[in-house]
Amino acid sequence: MEPIYRIPDDLLAEPVTVALSETPDWSHEFLGIDPLWEKTRGEGIICCVLDTGVAETHPDLQGAILDTADFTRSLAGPRDKLGHGTWCCGAIAMRSGNDQGGRGIANLSQILSAKVLGDSGSGND
Repeated sequence: MEPIYRIPDDLLAEPVTVALSETPDWSHEFLGIDPLWEKTRGEGIICCVLDTGVAETHPDLQGAILDTADFTRSLAGPRDKLGHGTWCCGAIAMRSGNDQGGRGIANLSQILSAKVLGDSGSGND
């Protein structure tokens, strides 16, 4: 017989996000990003991300989002309700030096976010 575990009724559990003090993503080593930073960190580069939108108020993306557009007619507009588009934008352009959770591979680039996938992450051509 397997043991039965019960959580007390008066226990309050809430999710908490804790920054990891700008830990580099695994992709930095895999793509050889750090040696490339001796030449550039994406200054003057504008990347367009076609995905589920972006969370414009994300602390690691402050100053990175140049503009947004919604092509899905979502009630949320260009805002990312799923999180995938924000993750993609962050992988590219998360700002360093702000004591948040990470740094993007081109962390001085700017992002144009085009929401082409709906709030559920699906879309069509």
